Amino acid sequence: MKKNKGFTLVEILVVASIISITLAIGMPSLKNATKKNTMAGQINSFIGLTNYARSEAIKRGTTISICASNTNGTACSTIWNNGAIAFIDSNSNGTFEGGDTLLRVTGNIIGGNTFKAVISGTTTTVSSIGYISSGGSTNTSNVDITVCSPTIHASRILTITASGQTKSVAGTC
Repeated sequence: MKKNKGFTLVEILVVASIISITLAIGMPSLKNATKKNTMAGQINSFIGLTNYARSEAIKRGTTISICASNTNGTACSTIWNNGAIAFIDSNSNGTFEGGDTLLRVTGNIIGGNTFKAVISGTTTTVSSIGYISSGGSTNTSNVDITVCSPTIHASRILTITASGQTKSVAGTC
């Protein structure tokens, strides 16, 4: 008797069913992981900007400020989702204007995430964050920078202390 090589229709359907079930279970987790990685990347980008501003303030011996950017990165605004700009703040007022020198511009927040900056423990919005020549913050209170993904109800919170140090933790929206 000749033996057939290959798979039967029943075997192929069983394997297809197992693959379908595995994908159905795994895809939402993959989507959430992707969104969490996007948030982490966005907050890490902002950490890089704050570290840069702090080191430039120490190196140059002057105040360096970061503010929410307008859509083309040429002025301060109140909408942090547009990105941020770092600049030499010649009069230490936290606003990018005539005598100030632009140092760095970051892009806008993508993926439906929201970005906000508030004084820690309050809902008071912060329009700028600055560093003085000692590396300390121009803000007298701690500032919380939050990137929130409303679709997965998760966030990353960056706290900048009055001494200029930063720490990042996971949170919820």
